[in-house]
Amino acid sequence: MGRTVNHIAKEAIAPFEMRGGRKRLPAAHIVRTKVFGQTVFFTIGTPQDFIQKNYHSKGVFYEMEELEIIRRAFQPGGRFIDIGANVGNHAMFVAKFLNPLEVVVVEPNPVAYNVLFSNVLLNQMDRVFDMNWVGYGISDDPELSFGVEFRRRNVGAGRLVAGSGDIPTVAADAVVGDRRADFIKIDVEGMEIQVLRSMDETIARDRPRIFVEVDENNRSEFEAWVAASDYTSVQRFKRYPENENHLLIHQDDPSWTLTQP
Repeated sequence: MGRTVNHIAKEAIAPFEMRGGRKRLPAAHIVRTKVFGQTVFFTIGTPQDFIQKNYHSKGVFYEMEELEIIRRAFQPGGRFIDIGANVGNHAMFVAKFLNPLEVVVVEPNPVAYNVLFSNVLLNQMDRVFDMNWVGYGISDDPELSFGVEFRRRNVGAGRLVAGSGDIPTVAADAVVGDRRADFIKIDVEGMEIQVLRSMDETIARDRPRIFVEVDENNRSEFEAWVAASDYTSVQRFKRYPENENHLLIHQDDPSWTLTQP
């Protein structure tokens, strides 16, 4: 699954490794379906989970409207960085249909990333995925550690709680490193401001397109960050009353155009 150097990621991936390079899948229900004419497998590891129960178990991707916004803004051959990947819904869609150079996933919740691993392996996407940052959270203060407020009925809605566990955090700049970041998706249940503040070097160098879910409580801080960072919210989508998704484009993005369906 790409290069793996962080010890936390190595420990998380180890149960899936077998001798001879083979992979072991977790005990879970598997759904096989067709999407846009291509075969897709979904792992149902937590049957009570909202996404797995109502979407993946029925053979469909979650948030197709949001995925369509990403599809129209993502340039084939680019690097997609998914911060808050959950069980891999968005990352899998990009890897399967949008021809990325690489998909980098960040997900601190082991209940979510175990399903993510299975989805990547079942769909034979491991060569395009960098799983090096599973087990980590993102923050502008890497000295903090977190625990996960887990919700079995909505795995993706689990929130990081500062000081209550041993999940380490790193800056988004550390995840990107010296690679080019073309598109960054952020869905971190209220921690989006900390994530955005942790990517100053990446923004200065790459000016990536950003698709971010913003909690209503963070709206004023978010709008201030957007203005100060020379970004514009060019498209919005509101699925739930408590948050809204924004597609952000930097003012110096030389090739910006919204691809038509």
